[in-house]
Amino acid sequence: MANWSRTFAPRSARGIGRAALLGHSMGGKVAMLAALLYPSEIDRLVVVDIAPATNPPTLLAYVRAMRAVDLHGVTRRGEVDARLTGTIPNAAERAFLLQNLVFADGKASWRLNLEAIDHEFPQISGFPELPAGTAYQGPTLFIVGASSNYILPKHEPLIQRLFPQARIVRIEGAGHWVHAEQPQAFLQAIGPFLSDAA
Repeated sequence: MANWSRTFAPRSARGIGRAALLGHSMGGKVAMLAALLYPSEIDRLVVVDIAPATNPPTLLAYVRAMRAVDLHGVTRRGEVDARLTGTIPNAAERAFLLQNLVFADGKASWRLNLEAIDHEFPQISGFPELPAGTAYQGPTLFIVGASSNYILPKHEPLIQRLFPQARIVRIEGAGHWVHAEQPQAFLQAIGPFLSDAA
């Protein structure tokens, strides 16, 4: 837990007043830990499609597929899209991942440090052990893609223990990238929850 706790600085130290925190996937893990380690700093929490547990290695396959693409001579995003088709057949997933492809000085590169993610994936995919009794008592909303396997019924007792006020909303027609796959339903789910903070 020591490595995770160094990530955060209290919002007061950053000049931030009220804070509602929202995070998806690994960002959701960071948001959960921020709320658990600094509960008085977070007014409410939204966690998108990730449990406070070790998650499946699905994303590692994407990382490795992206690393395997030879970017030399690439001038268009469509070229990389075509090269990823064999390993990532879902067009929506490829489009989401391709947002991380950037072009500078005539060269294509990934915005993400894919090598570091690949190397550190066991830590990234895990969730640290926390002292007994650790909990965030503030309003918490978990958004789940109904066809995703990142939050399963077996995770719900742990979610309720760490986040006693948690409400879980499943969005049909969405996988792990809920906000990209069902943006309207996603906004309808979080809008009222966040507006309660106003």
